[in-house]
Amino acid sequence: STKIPQSVQDSLFSSNSPLATFSGKVKMAYAIGLIPKETFRDLEEVRKLRNQAAHLSKDFDFLNGTVGRKIEGLVCVQLLKKDFIQRYSFPLKDSEQSAVGESGNASKAKVKTEARARLAGYIKYHKALLAIAVSCLELEIKSALPATKMKDLVEAKHRDTSAKSAQTEA
Repeated sequence: STKIPQSVQDSLFSSNSPLATFSGKVKMAYAIGLIPKETFRDLEEVRKLRNQAAHLSKDFDFLNGTVGRKIEGLVCVQLLKKDFIQRYSFPLKDSEQSAVGESGNASKAKVKTEARARLAGYIKYHKALLAIAVSCLELEIKSALPATKMKDLVEAKHRDTSAKSAQTEA
């Protein structure tokens, strides 16, 4: 492998250079074919969410519908969301289920449910989805596999784990 001189690295990655920012790195990775279009789009959306959180901190909330829709719109989230919901669902108690049907008590039930979830170690749903998305994107980049291939690997691992569990019980 060829060693890139430090002066060349500095000219690409130092403070005012083309690859100094996350945005520049993502665009370059996409431009030279290191990441597929879906991964590029997801990374761009994560970058925008990060910037929104950093610069508009008092207006940024994972419970905000716009933020939630952006997170749920990530390709990697759409591919892994079903598995996430099955593994980490936090069901409502019967009293909360009935309260959700009543318009005035729906928000109270949501607050109570979230409080119980936090006490049990759960975090906000969209925050958890974003964390999974970032982990998935990191794996996509490190393994050079697009999100669709990552989904296949996750499903195969889940089937394998389920099969081993069934054998152990038998």
